[in-house]
Amino acid sequence: MSGPPAPIRELCLAGSRDEWMLAIDVEGNGILWDMHQRQPVLSVSKRQGRVAAGTLTADGTLCLGYADGDIRWIVRGVPNSNRSILGHAAEVSIVRPLHERDLVATGGADGEIRLWRLAAEGPVVIFPEVGWPLSCAVSTAGQLMFGNNLGDVMVIRARVHECAF
Repeated sequence: MSGPPAPIRELCLAGSRDEWMLAIDVEGNGILWDMHQRQPVLSVSKRQGRVAAGTLTADGTLCLGYADGDIRWIVRGVPNSNRSILGHAAEVSIVRPLHERDLVATGGADGEIRLWRLAAEGPVVIFPEVGWPLSCAVSTAGQLMFGNNLGDVMVIRARVHECAF
């Protein structure tokens, strides 16, 4: 399988048997692969905006963060499901699915971490002034942890399932 035309910066797998793979290159192109068929099913070109980060949810929903701050969702198998919203005031640096099927965390150069429900029109929780989030993890108990550009690791005390939605 060959990926985007430049070095691959990010890979993620989704599905109960890793049926889907998203590859994002350093130039901002992305390709969604059907791993059973071993062929691409969707290509996202940097002409549509430079993809800065991305992920797949467990059900195969494609979530992309762009250099201009936009967040876009594409629900696999649902025609015209492509949604775009202004997610951050600056480049999106991380997009990660959380344990709950329809919840995604994003972080941006604007210094904010945001939690989104895929069906919502805007973020459901915003954590401001956390530096530039560059990495994210979620514990099995649902606690969010972020690493930033200053070398800090932050633990959000509220668990994901306790946040008011």
